[in-house]
Amino acid sequence: MKLVIKFCAVLCFVFTSCKNDTTANKVAEIKNMLFNLIEEQMKTVMLAETRDEYVFKVIDPAIVADVKFKPKRSLIVVLGVFVGMFLAIMAIIIRRLFRNEKYI
Repeated sequence: MKLVIKFCAVLCFVFTSCKNDTTANKVAEIKNMLFNLIEEQMKTVMLAETRDEYVFKVIDPAIVADVKFKPKRSLIVVLGVFVGMFLAIMAIIIRRLFRNEKYI
């Protein structure tokens, strides 16, 4: 945004130093185009600052579910306990096998 404004200022300075009538007409057209671009960008920035949902559009509003939907925590805990016990027992057996073979 700031770059466009600086560019516009430089162009205005360069083109105003020209003396031809045709150049002055072109300068006026370019100025109008640049100012229109700046105006559009300023509107966009102002809308983005004022509205929270500027980029996103709400298609359907959020609704509360009738039936509570959740993961089965009890099943996850039970499976986690059994898998943990299994891995611990396997680790103990493998450790005993490689440490001393005379216990077998």
